Amino acid sequence: MFNNPRELKEEILSGKKTEDIVKERVAYLNSEEYQYKLYQRIGSPAVQLLNGYIMNGETVSLYDFHGSTSYAIDDENFLNEIVDTFKANSNKKLGVPQMMYFIKSAVRNYCTNQNNSAKYYDLCKPLQNPREDFGKVLNEYLSFKHTGIDLSQKEFMQYYLSYENGILEKIENEKAKEMFKAFDTYEKDDNNFLNTVISISDIRGLGIGMCVEMSALSQNVLSFLGFNSFMVQGYANNVSHQFNAVEINGKYYIFDAAIYETKFEELDFIKKPEDLLTFGSYKNYTSRQNNLNEIKKLAVKGKDYRHFAESSLQMFQNYKDLQNKDSKGEK
Repeated sequence: MFNNPRELKEEILSGKKTEDIVKERVAYLNSEEYQYKLYQRIGSPAVQLLNGYIMNGETVSLYDFHGSTSYAIDDENFLNEIVDTFKANSNKKLGVPQMMYFIKSAVRNYCTNQNNSAKYYDLCKPLQNPREDFGKVLNEYLSFKHTGIDLSQKEFMQYYLSYENGILEKIENEKAKEMFKAFDTYEKDDNNFLNTVISISDIRGLGIGMCVEMSALSQNVLSFLGFNSFMVQGYANNVSHQFNAVEINGKYYIFDAAIYETKFEELDFIKKPEDLLTFGSYKNYTSRQNNLNEIKKLAVKGKDYRHFAESSLQMFQNYKDLQNKDSKGEK
């Protein structure tokens, strides 16, 4: 299995199939070994700071409240395409800046409106805020599909808009009308909207992917290729923004697929990961400037901020148990 772009090139030149390369690498990135050693996260459901590959079972949300659109970053086909592009350029010597430009372009093409795989495109057309409402509507659509009511996407959208506008009599399907009436109770429980997670592939080509979607997708591509990357929540031009940072040989560089003109350049004031939360300002970027006492708790020992905030207590306990065993030399 490869661990960096150079080793990926060696696997490509050996004739190994793309699917085998991706499956082997993704299996490791989803393993307990990787999870305990490398994956770290602050913030849930939205990310404040995340290090490593966003594995199966982890989601990324648009906003930091329950019921917000949540994504699983699970599109292995996209990783196949990334490897195939490396294969097509295996006779070239690609430096880090060239690779970053290629990744940024691939992520932006994924999130723009190409209509090439717009599975739920019709659901998005009438929405005033398609990026956030899409998740809510998709969850509702899938919830209705689970009831056995045979509604096409177009029919569901027509009925849904009638329901949202309080015009139940426009719903011709009597069974669907009864379900929409019952939905008033269903809607009051935000947890119902957490039961269905949207695959990132469901928004491919819809043109609704912005900073969160691009940053999460970039995070997994960078981690897949072996870069030590971070997903960071801060501000750009005084607007809440999600971007990435990449650590190479102890130096940190900014990577932002959403703001295309941002250059891949060194952040020489970042000396350790937690600095990404408190760096203050840099050009058009501003950190969240979290309370320094909180950051000290989150990062008592350098990178040891793993799953500190709003995460699974059981997973945190398992991690501590593993640390205790390692310190005692137990297997």
